[in-house]
Amino acid sequence: MKFKILFLMTLLLLVSFANASNDISMDLVSYNPIILTPGTYFTAVFQVENVNSENLTDIDFELDTDTGLSVESNSKKNIDVLEPGKSIQLTYNLRVNTDATSGYKDLTLSYDNSDSDSQTFSVFINSIETNLILDSVQQQDFIPGNHGKLTINLDNKASYSLKNINIILDLTNAPFAPVDSSNSKNIALMNSYGSQDIEFNLITLPTADAGTYKIPVTITYFDEFSRSYNISSLISLTISAYPFLDVSIDQNSLIQNTQSTVTVKFVNRGLTGIKFLNVKLLSSNNYNILSADNFYIGDVDIDDYQTIDFQLNPKTAGTITLPLMISYKDANNKDYLTTLNLNTKVYNINEAKQLGLIKSSSFGYIIFFLILIVGIILYLKYRKR
Repeated sequence: MKFKILFLMTLLLLVSFANASNDISMDLVSYNPIILTPGTYFTAVFQVENVNSENLTDIDFELDTDTGLSVESNSKKNIDVLEPGKSIQLTYNLRVNTDATSGYKDLTLSYDNSDSDSQTFSVFINSIETNLILDSVQQQDFIPGNHGKLTINLDNKASYSLKNINIILDLTNAPFAPVDSSNSKNIALMNSYGSQDIEFNLITLPTADAGTYKIPVTITYFDEFSRSYNISSLISLTISAYPFLDVSIDQNSLIQNTQSTVTVKFVNRGLTGIKFLNVKLLSSNNYNILSADNFYIGDVDIDDYQTIDFQLNPKTAGTITLPLMISYKDANNKDYLTTLNLNTKVYNINEAKQLGLIKSSSFGYIIFFLILIVGIILYLKYRKR
């Protein structure tokens, strides 16, 4: 019995407390304009209603704002009498601060008379903030037939978090393929002002030419307020292949103290084209240069060759050195400059005759045959006599 009485008394106290705390209902009826951005002013209209069965007198209302908002009019309002079941509207002029960030901001309306209560409402601030940016791109050396890593850094510049970030590489028109993964990556959540690296393992196709390739990148994501975004961008990936220029003596007919020719051959044995090839033969005490000493060859394609002829007058027989200064660019316009020494043979006159580089003179043989013929004729005439 005592327990039932105690329970009923407690229930009555709770009911009377609930009634006391719900004398007035409050509601945010409207705010105008609907789209709020930093630096703008807006009007908020609240409706307050006496839900009690008695008159409420001398009611003080006050509006407090969240960071980023400020009340431009008087934040405090007073109502002398509010009859049961009656409602009135309270209008406040507010401003969105210029440094306000995106998101929901609170407006708290409170009242005070014989009892007090408050209620919080939210308005959305649509701040023009730069959020996700593709900050940087780093790559390892991509060489035809080899694997390499591509790292894309994404940076969230906004004051709110981003979610479900999907990054897609379009490799349709590029000589790359993903390794052990797809061409897309996903980030579930990136906090405000956060940064994250996304790595793609790629293989360069064996048939790829060295050079720079544009790769379209599409990024889709949502912010924490469920607004969707779509970014399209281009990144550049460079395929490198080190040129291999093979230089050798192709033909040699150098003869001591004789104007003669040596042919130098340039073969591109690398995986990238060679451009702007220029060759200069440096001077030496072993020869005089009778032709031009500098030749511009230009392009040498992969697995192709070019030759040039130097006209020389060698001063000594034996092995001499031809110092060549060679400059060129690869497909990515990287400069190469080298000086190399080619050893070649200079023949003396006798060696040249033996090798057929010099045709022996037939004048002596002609004289010999003439004398022989004349001798035979004289001999025959003598016998007839």
